[in-house]
Amino acid sequence: MKLFKIIASQGGRVLFDDRLEAPTPREARNQMRALLGLRSLTGVVYSITELPVELIGEIAETKLGEALRRFEEGATPPSLSEAIRVAAAEEVRRQLAELRAESLVSTTAAPEPSGSNGSNGHAPRFDPFSDGADTTLDPGELERVRRHARTRLVAIRGRLEDNGGVVERVRAGAEERRRHQSRGRPAVTTDGRTIDWKAVKKLYRRNRSLKQTAAAFDLSVNTVKARARKEGWAQ
Repeated sequence: MKLFKIIASQGGRVLFDDRLEAPTPREARNQMRALLGLRSLTGVVYSITELPVELIGEIAETKLGEALRRFEEGATPPSLSEAIRVAAAEEVRRQLAELRAESLVSTTAAPEPSGSNGSNGHAPRFDPFSDGADTTLDPGELERVRRHARTRLVAIRGRLEDNGGVVERVRAGAEERRRHQSRGRPAVTTDGRTIDWKAVKKLYRRNRSLKQTAAAFDLSVNTVKARARKEGWAQ
């Protein structure tokens, strides 16, 4: 068994400030939740600090030496248990302040929707990847849930990547077909006649004469000239 110092607060009010014996921090947290009579720790900011026997011994020796020194000087020595409690509480409060600061930053970056419990009245969603998620599952079952969730996530990402490749290939094929169709599609003049500009271009490159080409297809010289300039027939 290990000794843990736990301080928990909600809305700026301290709910719990005591020491608990437990094999793990998770078990200590569950004990605290049971003592508070809460089904969930949503909205509760808490800090769990392990107080190992070695650390307690060092603190005790230090405070004992200080008490003896004060006694020799004629001053009343402080209570040893009170000194240990104060030293442990200072360290825990420091960690709790860091947690509060992180909580404020995360709340400012992504505020939760309004509701009776911060999520439109619905119970908070269980996150299997969160080590601090409240759960009644035993560690083995929780690990299986996490492995299953990771497997599903990898599969979903793979399908999304495959779909992205398919979409890109379809888009490229459509663009290629559009280019071919635009190149091979005959143009329609203002009087309704269909002009095969590929044939016009072929004739122009053979005779290099705008007048002869225009006359062969019953077009104006300016129309053939504009098309030749636009598509660079002279190159």
